[in-house]
Amino acid sequence: MFVWIRHGPALPSHAAVLRASGERIHVVGPITPLEAPPGYIAVHVTELVAEGEHAARVLDAVAREAFPLIPHERGTIHVLHAPAGGGKTTSIINLCRAQRSQRPDRRILIAAFNRCAAQEGASRTADDAGIVWKTIDALLHEMYGSELTEELRGDSGNAVGVRALCARLFSLGISSAEARLVSRQLQDALNRGAVGDLVGTALRLFRAAERGEWFDFATLRMRARGDPRWSAALQDYDVVIIDEAQDLNVVMAELVMEVAPQKMLIFVGDGGQKLYAFMACRDVTEILPPESFNAWILYLSFRYGKKVCDLINTLQLPLVPTFAAEGAPDTLVQAVGSGLEVAEPHVSLFATWADAIAAANKYLERGRSVSMDSVKRHELLEAACSEDDDAGYQQVLKRVSRAGALRILSAIRDAGEDAMDVFISTVHGYKFTHDANFRLVLRFIYREWRPASSS
Repeated sequence: MFVWIRHGPALPSHAAVLRASGERIHVVGPITPLEAPPGYIAVHVTELVAEGEHAARVLDAVAREAFPLIPHERGTIHVLHAPAGGGKTTSIINLCRAQRSQRPDRRILIAAFNRCAAQEGASRTADDAGIVWKTIDALLHEMYGSELTEELRGDSGNAVGVRALCARLFSLGISSAEARLVSRQLQDALNRGAVGDLVGTALRLFRAAERGEWFDFATLRMRARGDPRWSAALQDYDVVIIDEAQDLNVVMAELVMEVAPQKMLIFVGDGGQKLYAFMACRDVTEILPPESFNAWILYLSFRYGKKVCDLINTLQLPLVPTFAAEGAPDTLVQAVGSGLEVAEPHVSLFATWADAIAAANKYLERGRSVSMDSVKRHELLEAACSEDDDAGYQQVLKRVSRAGALRILSAIRDAGEDAMDVFISTVHGYKFTHDANFRLVLRFIYREWRPASSS
């Protein structure tokens, strides 16, 4: 991991000179911006020493002030990583406003992972038409809208959908076991954009997708590679920002890199959350050559207090250490297995919404009252009612079925309707605060846990 420090006017006066000692960082003293040489220095970091929290807070202050002020240069790539509640969206918006202030004719596109993120971001920049928020799927749908019909729609990641595709495209019946295998192979191949070791039915489906005989959004990303319409769709934007870059599939990375020479590219990701590795998704820093981008890291979380940060650091969940920002709510926290009951009122946090909704069903069966963010609940309800599958919620609908999702979501209350018993959310999406006696329950820990190194 490389931490890039911007020297010059952007360096805050309370920051510190950093001295690299092997793979450790030491804070060796304060300086002023006028004493700093111009340009960048890169410090290779794999570990923070005993004074690591102080070092991390200094690094965070430098990055938080310098990132929004990066100069516009076509062909440059920047990667911002931050923990949950680290202020990624705020940092993006600050950068966008700074860019637009420098050049009012400069247009910026933020490609968000889901509609909720796009809508939230758009509401915060509604006063500036030059800052555009869209989902990646919406961009692709606009490109291919004239070619797409419901008859072409399929679901490559679902065994039932694969069986239906085979019957429709090839008049071929396959067993449930074969459909499950083909589904896994196909989803992986479409996200990697390569045939790899596909055989038989999966290979036939992959080729049909290449020819445009059916689509889901994974196939549209694959088809857009090398398509002049993709570059044309982005030609009006000077800066392109890709959200959730910790979960980027290889095809999406290739798509974005096609326009890299003409744009300033910024990837923004969560330093401690990788949800879709099972779909061949990887962190953008694992896809791009290390020397091809400038890395920016935020270490502070405004959402979680010291107890939560200490726990996730002990369990080595984040890519880099996470520390509580001043004033972050320091709630009680515990990690429990998915089947264990917690009697007290609590917030139950999961890795994915698919996990959360499935768990909500179990809570409801045990007579517990379950609530969640009203915006997210209604968005999920809309996805469950719609025939137009939202790629961001496919895993939810696959886990509990469309009818099951409707039943569960209808039984869940909106937050604030009454005294709370169980509130469900994801670690990434939880944005509420409670007093110090409230209990956070992390239920994704045991699936992701890695023992701490003994060295």
